[in-house]
Amino acid sequence: MSETNSKYNMNPAEWEFEFQQRDMHPAVMTDLWLRATRDKLAEQFRLPVENPDYLFTASYKGYIRSANKKDILNKLKIEIKNRDYLNYILTRTMEVMAEFDAVMEQTVAIVNGKYAKEDLATGWRNVEQAYLNTIPWYWIPWYLTEENLISDRVKNGLEKYRSEIEKIIDFNTALGILIFPTKDIIFQKEQEAFCDLVRIAVSSPSFKTDPGFRQRADIYLKEYAWMKTFFLLPVEPLSFDGLLARIDKVIGSNMLVEHDLQQKKKSEYAEVAKKLKKIFGSDTALMQAIADAQELAWVLSASVENGVHAAAKLLPFNKILAENLGVAYADWIHLTSDEIVSILKGEATISQIKIEQRKIGTAGLMQKGNIQWMWGDEALVFSKY
Repeated sequence: MSETNSKYNMNPAEWEFEFQQRDMHPAVMTDLWLRATRDKLAEQFRLPVENPDYLFTASYKGYIRSANKKDILNKLKIEIKNRDYLNYILTRTMEVMAEFDAVMEQTVAIVNGKYAKEDLATGWRNVEQAYLNTIPWYWIPWYLTEENLISDRVKNGLEKYRSEIEKIIDFNTALGILIFPTKDIIFQKEQEAFCDLVRIAVSSPSFKTDPGFRQRADIYLKEYAWMKTFFLLPVEPLSFDGLLARIDKVIGSNMLVEHDLQQKKKSEYAEVAKKLKKIFGSDTALMQAIADAQELAWVLSASVENGVHAAAKLLPFNKILAENLGVAYADWIHLTSDEIVSILKGEATISQIKIEQRKIGTAGLMQKGNIQWMWGDEALVFSKY
């Protein structure tokens, strides 16, 4: 169906799919994500572009108006040639995540002392602004990566050395090795720690009652339990019982063998990278492009990890928030940000908001800065359209 729908004044042929969201995209997330693209994306990009029209469906997919994305990418391709602009993106991405973390820490402190609903409302507004400032940074490095704007510099730079490279390894494999980040992300550290626990479990059938295992497990959970959570969703961190279930699931599988093979391959590739750099190590432009591509790849993953980790700290605040809103903890995410504040201030009641409809389906369509909400069956029908 490509014709314009008069009810929504939009033509699907003018839009393109961008991503499938993990788990779900309830009202509060849709609200913040749409407003962040409207109010902050161009500002954070530092590009003279229109704020894009955007859409989140009840099937948790994100779409952008194609003309908007084309404009952003065209201007990004020009600006990224400026060294200062690339440095801005690489450094600012991680700075924003640190600022986001600081706000989460401050907000949780509210519920550790005496507070009133007005304090919760103020705290939520601070959280709201932190999300609006941070969300664009899940787009900016991603667009650079999606369009290969930095990795293509490496690929083009390697072309003149192709014949020498292929005496060592396949050209495309060489490219992949060279742009892979040398700095570990948290996920890699978590995988190593989890494998250590699995090794103990494999060697000791009574590991569940082993004090040494429990001590190692507690350290693991302290470091990585938050990785099970996801931004504003009411998902609890990994528990000890949940960890045992994960370990039970992989005992008897090839996980450890595959992990060890990956580590061996990683070491082999590190040696290959050394050999390759002997070929073009004096090519300063190419070496800089490689360093930039590695840093961008690391930033892309590390920023998401840091953002999720910071958001997980907000869980105690979110629970108190739901209690004071008068809704179940699992249901507060079906409110918009303004509704949360209005209820806390006594300007609206929860009975006025049809949460059950929103749980059936929620969709948000933003065009020229105006957000059009659809709930329940209407959201499902629109999403299919």
